[in-house]
Amino acid sequence: MKRVLLLLVLLFGVSFACDQSYETIEGIKIGCPYDGDFSAGVVKEDNAKVTIYERSLENSFFDSAIIEVMDGKVESVSLSKIFNDLDILKKEREGLFKSLDHQWGKGGVIGDNEALIICVNKTPRSEYLASIIVMSSFIESAGILQVTYASKQLSD
Repeated sequence: MKRVLLLLVLLFGVSFACDQSYETIEGIKIGCPYDGDFSAGVVKEDNAKVTIYERSLENSFFDSAIIEVMDGKVESVSLSKIFNDLDILKKEREGLFKSLDHQWGKGGVIGDNEALIICVNKTPRSEYLASIIVMSSFIESAGILQVTYASKQLSD
């Protein structure tokens, strides 16, 4: 009896698994079917094939995720964090750059001022990702740190 129950659990676990190449970012599988509420999406202005979803993140460094879905599959995830202190933003950005370089390979930094810094990695160590872009901006008393992971399918 236990074997039959175990077999059923394994069958259902495998049938719902993503059987293609993907990358997991904050629990979101880029390259797999979107598992959220399809009625909550907004069609992307410049590409009618892409639908955009927004999700708040709990128990994460980031506050929210923007998820781009094309043909039912997640093809891009943008993670955002808002800051009210420039010193904290700079410290967190430095740690994020080191972490991304370690995980995916070194990216190139464009600009070197406090108002806007962009880091681009067009060749991440990934079978599925085409690029990772980090944007850090700070204007007056508000700043944002955003990381976008885009698939090769979305880039084509």
